[in-house]
Amino acid sequence: MQSATLVGATASTPEYCKVVGIISPVDPQAPPIKFQTNLPSSWNNKAMQFAGGGFNGIVRTGLDNVVHAPSQSPTPLDRGYATFGSDSGHTGTCTPQSAPLGPFCPLVDATFGMNEEAFVNFTSASLRKTLDVAQSLMIRFYGSAPTKQYINGGSGGGGESLAAVSLWPEKYSGAIVYYPGINTAAGVLNNATMFKKLYGANAVPGSYINPAKQAMIRTKALAICDPMDGAADQLISNPDACEAKFPVDSLRCPDGADTGDTCLSDAQMKALGTVRARNPFPFELNNEKSMAGYMVFGGPATIPYFGATPDYRQNFNANGSQDPIRYFVTRKPDENIITHDPTFWVAQWKRFASLKDSMTTAANANVARRKGVKILMVTGVADSIIGPQVPIDYYTKIVKLLGLTATRDFFRFYIIPGFAHGAPGPVGGFQATFDSLPVLEAWAEGGTAPALGSLITTDARPSAAGRTRPLCDFPSRPVYRGTGDLNLAASFKCVAP
Repeated sequence: MQSATLVGATASTPEYCKVVGIISPVDPQAPPIKFQTNLPSSWNNKAMQFAGGGFNGIVRTGLDNVVHAPSQSPTPLDRGYATFGSDSGHTGTCTPQSAPLGPFCPLVDATFGMNEEAFVNFTSASLRKTLDVAQSLMIRFYGSAPTKQYINGGSGGGGESLAAVSLWPEKYSGAIVYYPGINTAAGVLNNATMFKKLYGANAVPGSYINPAKQAMIRTKALAICDPMDGAADQLISNPDACEAKFPVDSLRCPDGADTGDTCLSDAQMKALGTVRARNPFPFELNNEKSMAGYMVFGGPATIPYFGATPDYRQNFNANGSQDPIRYFVTRKPDENIITHDPTFWVAQWKRFASLKDSMTTAANANVARRKGVKILMVTGVADSIIGPQVPIDYYTKIVKLLGLTATRDFFRFYIIPGFAHGAPGPVGGFQATFDSLPVLEAWAEGGTAPALGSLITTDARPSAAGRTRPLCDFPSRPVYRGTGDLNLAASFKCVAP
């Protein structure tokens, strides 16, 4: 413990003791885990753990609200929760390349992976270490551990939240999860396979799809897929149907030659197919032999796949996968995603997958179910970083194991049209907010599960004027009733495919 400061009450936040400290490493060359724990003087006997995001590297102070809560909603600390978080065992730094991300640029720094202990802490170990330290502080401060322990996070933090309740279900009562980064190793390998085809030595010349052509694809996707839910609102509610029914050949230029920004050449059509295709792996990763391609039309968002320039080094998704290859798999800082041959690094790939992803399985979710854990998971149709298909596949495997009724007894999954990776999608868009913590409390503590189709998400963009949509329990999707204000959730119903 480095410091303990009594912070006075404000109009919304109660008096609390702010504890800042480090968890020292075993390896003297490894960085410590930096943490913060907040202990309110008036405690409700509950605790909230804040998971990270990206590759972490920033201390999660626990002073924020749960992920995507409405701005007017009280934070967990405001509600009397003890709260805590950490940096997962390293401090991220910014580079000229990541600087445009502003305060989030440390989250994409993976260089810590060169140190084994820092890498293991990142994969999941820091979650339990931080939990144990925080709860020991609660015992010392209050005389008892919390009666209810929750965790929340989005992206990498969403994956961490699922990992925590899967690894230690006896420690948690529930989790709030957004667009979770799960099957991380498989996702990196999938991107490596895809980007090698798009940019590597065997890439077809002239295959780059420029931003103007990307905008053309988005416009056509909206024109065809937006009306599928009965409402012309610039939101695609059923990405699966959109991907299946979109007339891909209508994008092709006459004779296959590149005649401008209104169509795609044959080379560009091949690149489009590469992004959408399921890529087989040269070896299994946690029983995964392949991974679904990206939903280019259902989103619709294309910049993260094709890039703003023909240079793959300017592509966010390519860089986001190149660094794990460099620092988690090969530990060669000059390794290149375009030339990387995963078959030379099979053992390292499998270890990466085992440490980071082996816990987020249907079988482990079933263990969490038996322990009474409740999970709320949300993702966006327009997520182009992880993609909606990743959490869809995860949830579908749980349903296949347990059946839909048993799955819904402990796990609810919602997909929001127009919502991207923590932000509105590129066209129309929907900045989702949802007061999830009271819903989770009622379920985990009172046994009151959210009624199907009863929850509402609000678009927080000022221009949206409070637009709402129902949160439909997957696989249901919102469909316009045919009458009523398009900005009101009551004008939509949840319909199963």
